[in-house]
Amino acid sequence: MNQGLTTIQAAEVVGRLRWMVDRLAEILGSWAGEADATAAVSLATVARHLDWHTNGLDGLQPDYEAVNAGSHTGPARPEMEVALAAIGTMTGSLERLAVTHRVLLEWLSTQSTLVDAETADHCDAALIRALGFLEVDLRRDRRGGEALLQRLLTDEAATTRVGNAVTAAQRHIAAAGGVFPVASDSGRSRR
Repeated sequence: MNQGLTTIQAAEVVGRLRWMVDRLAEILGSWAGEADATAAVSLATVARHLDWHTNGLDGLQPDYEAVNAGSHTGPARPEMEVALAAIGTMTGSLERLAVTHRVLLEWLSTQSTLVDAETADHCDAALIRALGFLEVDLRRDRRGGEALLQRLLTDEAATTRVGNAVTAAQRHIAAAGGVFPVASDSGRSRR
C-alpha cells in the first residue's frame, strides 16, 4: 500500500508541478497573443485553464512552519527551464498549436499521473482531487486541439512543418525531465 507523500515531498512535488503549469500558461498565453485567430482561441483557452490550475496548486502548498513552501517552487532540474525556454521560441501558429496539444499537454498529463501514483487517499486527498481536475481539462483541451489540427492541416508542407516542430519539442521535453528529479533526496528515481 502506498503511504502517500511526506510533508516535504508534498511541498516539493506541488511546487514543481505548480511551476510547470504556470510556465506552460505563460508560454501559451504569449503564443496566443501572436497567433492567427483560430489558433489564438485554442491557445488562450488552454492558457486560461492552466492559470486556473496554477491558482489551485498554490493552495496545496503545505502550511507548515518547518517547510518554506516557496523554496520548493521551481523546476526539478535546470534542464527543464532550458527546454521550456527553447520551446517558447518556436514560431508558426500551426506549429505552436501542434506542440501545445501533442507535446506539452501530453507531458503535463504524464507528470500529473506520476504524482498521482505517489499519493494515498488518507493523506493526499486534496492533491488527488486537484490532479483529477487538471487531468479533465488536459484531456478535453488535447481532444479539442487535435480536432482543430485535423481541420487545419490540409497540405503536405504544413504537415511536414508541424511534424518537425513536434519532433523538436519532444527532444526538448525528453531532456527536461519531469516533476521528480532523476535522483531525489527521498530515494526516488524518476524522469
